[in-house]
Amino acid sequence: MRLALLVALVGCGDDDGVSPGVDASMPRVDAHVPPVDAGADGGRDLEPPVVTSTRPRAGETEVAGGRAVEIRWSEAIAEGGGTVRATSEGTTIALEAPTWSPERDVLLVAPTEGWPSSSRVVVTVEGFTDVAGNAQTDAFELTFETSDAGPPSVVSTTPTEGAIDVARDLDAIVVRFSEPMNPYLGTLALSGGPGALGARSWAGEDELHVAVSGLAWGTTYHIALDGFADVEGNALAASAVLVDGALDFATVADTTAPRVVDSNPTNEQLDLDVVALESIRITFDESMDVSRRTASLAVGEGAPTTLTGNWSADGTVLTFAATGRVSAQAVHRVDLSAMRDAAGNALVLDVNLSEGELVFTTSPTDEAIPFVVFASPAEGATDVPTRAMGIEVLFSEAMDTTTTQLDLVGGGTTRALAGTWNAAGTRLLLAIPDGIGSNAPHALDLRALRDASGNALDPAHPYLGDGVLDFTTGTPTGEDCSDPLTTAVATRDGDAWVWTIAPAAFGAQDGAPTCGTTATSRHRDGVIEIVKTTPDIASGGRALRIEVVSATSLNGVQFEVLRGACDPALATGATGTREICAPARLRSVQYLDVPAGNYYLWLAERRGQVTEGTSPPMTFQVAFPGATVRVEEVAALPEGESCGSPYTSTSSNHSAPGVDSHQWTVAFDALRSMEYGASGVGEDALSCVSAQGADGVVRVDKARESSFLDVTVEPFPREDGGIYVEARAACDASSGDALQCTRRIQSRDSFQVQASAGPVWLWLASYVPTSANTEPFPRVTIRTREVDAAPGETCATAIPITPDATVPITPSTTTRYFAPSCITSGPVTYYRYTTTRELDLVGTVGTAPMALIDRTSGAELGCWDDASVVPMPRRAPAGSEVCIAVPSGASITALTVRELDWTGIDGDATVIPVTRPEGVTLTSEAWLALSPTQLHLGITPDSTTTAGFVTFPRAGGAGTFVPVTRYSIGNAAVTVGDALYSVDETNLAARPSRLFRLITSMGGLDTPNGTAWDPGSSYGTGDIDAMGMIAGTDTVIMANEGTTTLPTSFFTASLTTAGGAIRIGMNSGIRDATAIAANADWVFVIGTTGLGRGVYRLPRATLATATPQPLTPPGEVSFNTTNGSMVYDAARDVLYVRTNGSIATVDAIFGASTATPAYAGPVVVRGRSTDHGLALDPTVPALFLFETVTDAAGSLVEIR
Repeated sequence: MRLALLVALVGCGDDDGVSPGVDASMPRVDAHVPPVDAGADGGRDLEPPVVTSTRPRAGETEVAGGRAVEIRWSEAIAEGGGTVRATSEGTTIALEAPTWSPERDVLLVAPTEGWPSSSRVVVTVEGFTDVAGNAQTDAFELTFETSDAGPPSVVSTTPTEGAIDVARDLDAIVVRFSEPMNPYLGTLALSGGPGALGARSWAGEDELHVAVSGLAWGTTYHIALDGFADVEGNALAASAVLVDGALDFATVADTTAPRVVDSNPTNEQLDLDVVALESIRITFDESMDVSRRTASLAVGEGAPTTLTGNWSADGTVLTFAATGRVSAQAVHRVDLSAMRDAAGNALVLDVNLSEGELVFTTSPTDEAIPFVVFASPAEGATDVPTRAMGIEVLFSEAMDTTTTQLDLVGGGTTRALAGTWNAAGTRLLLAIPDGIGSNAPHALDLRALRDASGNALDPAHPYLGDGVLDFTTGTPTGEDCSDPLTTAVATRDGDAWVWTIAPAAFGAQDGAPTCGTTATSRHRDGVIEIVKTTPDIASGGRALRIEVVSATSLNGVQFEVLRGACDPALATGATGTREICAPARLRSVQYLDVPAGNYYLWLAERRGQVTEGTSPPMTFQVAFPGATVRVEEVAALPEGESCGSPYTSTSSNHSAPGVDSHQWTVAFDALRSMEYGASGVGEDALSCVSAQGADGVVRVDKARESSFLDVTVEPFPREDGGIYVEARAACDASSGDALQCTRRIQSRDSFQVQASAGPVWLWLASYVPTSANTEPFPRVTIRTREVDAAPGETCATAIPITPDATVPITPSTTTRYFAPSCITSGPVTYYRYTTTRELDLVGTVGTAPMALIDRTSGAELGCWDDASVVPMPRRAPAGSEVCIAVPSGASITALTVRELDWTGIDGDATVIPVTRPEGVTLTSEAWLALSPTQLHLGITPDSTTTAGFVTFPRAGGAGTFVPVTRYSIGNAAVTVGDALYSVDETNLAARPSRLFRLITSMGGLDTPNGTAWDPGSSYGTGDIDAMGMIAGTDTVIMANEGTTTLPTSFFTASLTTAGGAIRIGMNSGIRDATAIAANADWVFVIGTTGLGRGVYRLPRATLATATPQPLTPPGEVSFNTTNGSMVYDAARDVLYVRTNGSIATVDAIFGASTATPAYAGPVVVRGRSTDHGLALDPTVPALFLFETVTDAAGSLVEIR
């Protein structure tokens, strides 16, 4: 029966001493609280029942849509009352009828239609009573977030879909998705005209940037997106933005007139030496119509003659032979007016041409006085940008090019500018690398220059009037590196410079901070140049203090500080360094203990380009909100802000509540700067987080080598964003690995740190929301206590045991130290032993969580909720120290330790050197099959357009794509010799055949779409995803997927002769079968049972009635629910399966068909959750697999 909206429940039990009203998701046991006296009531139960743990845990994310909620009570619950309800965003979620454990202390509740996708779910449990009549006193709430079940879509692009005015020099395509994407999947293909796509990068989890170059004018382009998927594996869906799954746009027609940028001789050049003039060379600013090669040359008053020239390869330089065509002491006119660019646009008529003609005058001797023809900036110009890239001066004739340096006077300084001459010696370019002062007159004295014959410049020529180029700079705008804001436009406040930047002051994106947390782009930004005059503090100087306050409470400002180079693209190179990059805040403070030099502060608004609505979506650009920026140099950093000034036992916020105990209380917003790394993102954040805000550091002086630190962190109030904590042996984040790093802490929590005697550094960092301004640093209390552990309280002091089939134990410690991840509450007891063989299988007698810990490193090797059914494997060299952690109490009465030799494949992975077929995406593969000479990889079996398989030589080489209709290929395939067979998963009445031969036994293609190998078969309704060989035969075994109401059906078919498949049994105990193998006695299946998803076996003799036997720990190892991979080595009785975790593995089960099969854990750690292909050559033996770690486009790997 299904129960919608509300589930009424009740139960029975006994007291375990857990206090009511405590959030059971993160309880911590204080090791120093004495036991409570039972008092006069003796053993009478007076305690109300409470929830002690849940699955999923409170705050857990990425919870599957169909996952049941497990609620574990402190005691058995009576029948007859209680309710469980679930809501999301105020909407009630329908629930299935509840189920109880036999002891009635565990309740399972599942949604009727699945939890809503990408949502926050609240499950409320209230009104229950234990068997003694004690009522639950407080309602319990469990909150978790579900995974994404829906497909992603494209929400916006740059350029926009259908744009018809895209610039030809477009250098990047930007695609923004509706949710975080898998960065390793997907391809883009450009078609329609010239051009190429280049490197791709992700500006955020949902924003892809792809370089593009070489586009043509006036051309329609089509960029197809293929194979993209979100982080959950959901394929990209069509959207209102990209209906056809491709970005279409057109570049603008070329209407820009070309211009002459240089020539030799230059226009209006005088006193040209006719003997030295061997050619006439004209340089244009773009590619020209190279069919136009002729120009008329008029010498003096004579009749024009025709010159025929040659173009450079790129069509930008035209050269005419001049020898014998020019005369001494004459005016020459080369008519270039007929020249056109590639689009037919006529030339611009500017200073480099005279009415479309290149005019120059020859003379037998140099008698003319040189003068300035043109300059940029022009004589008398005003509002010249302070970051003008240079000064250009054009002279009337060839000059003495040995003079390459001139002085620029202005703004109270004189600067020597280095210059370069053009080939004609008539144009001088002077570089201004660091800009010039604002709002100031400047003068460049040219009177010392001489022409090639030594004649001095004419100072009285009317263009300059005095031989000096004069111009005045304007007020800096801060828009880009050519015009940064400087102290010239700042005000003084004591020792500080203050800039007040108006809203919308910046109109473009030129260098937006690279660590932005919003994954949007096109941030309006600007830059301030800061000149620090003192060295760093260690050298007797001062530190920079930078404060940025947004002008609005709705949009924060993010910033980045670069040293030695203004352009962010140069910040990681030899010319510059990124000092800090901070996420958006309404008010930010940053300290930088840096040497003297030039620093560039980039500011950008947080939200960037925003898309809202769906019919159709509207994209708009958020304006810069305005900001007040204050920069000063300070003598020291505040306490707690850095390694040089940490909080210590002498700090004013420190107290000592007990022996070997310390306490620090950090006030709200007391820590404002980031000092841990160069940004708060990725590798520059604490080691266990992807992004952080302001941080600070506490120094704890640990007295004893034998002890450990017990650290308690208590933020207040808990509704604030919380903090992260990382413990380090050395303060500098670049000095080795962290000792410990916590998840986000929002309420009182504890953790332990194992460290040597001496200083231990605790870094604290504030939380960074993904879609809002960074939270201020919360008020937080840090308590540390130095503890010497008693026997059994830690791995270091674990109780020794001797490995045996049954090792009785009595877990009885009362402390909770270094608690493993799956033991979510209560005290923990540790045991240890030394291995004598390579593979150990550790299990429990009794149902409770268990963890294995490496005693040398303290690393958690595995943590399972239940190791009583399938023992946990531990593979390590004999002589390794292993710790076992279990909950204290009576749940586990004994441990089981079974030691074995390793019998599976074990070796290095070798990448097979294959060449992918052009235009074929391998990352959508579904299976891998092996023949004596070939490797076959199934591709997109569900696609109506790209289904097929790629065949590679087994030793490596070029692959060949074989297209096949989707109705002849599916999620599984097998080989017999050279023949290849696949099973079509699709259930269609019009297409009853499922099994197809794709390659014949001779190795040739079997008709365009294969031959149906199962005529006359009747499979029923279920899809078939699982197919494998029965060991030692040429018979294939298949299983349909099965459901909660439809039993899984098993079929066999001979691959020797085509014929109907035979149904050999139906089993209702297993469903969602995605991989299968078999031998004479057993059928092995990846599927789901009431215990959870995993690998199971069923005896063939009782296939229909047998209860599936788990070979992997149900629910502890992840397997794909739509595509699985399994191979069986019959000679060694080893089963290999591919897992589906975030780090994918190939796991082994030894003795798969014996009475005591052994789950041995990972053989190979390689691949991603979206990789499926797995094949076996038992004669070597060797495993083959497809993976996308070595190469995101896909690799084939052999493990011998």
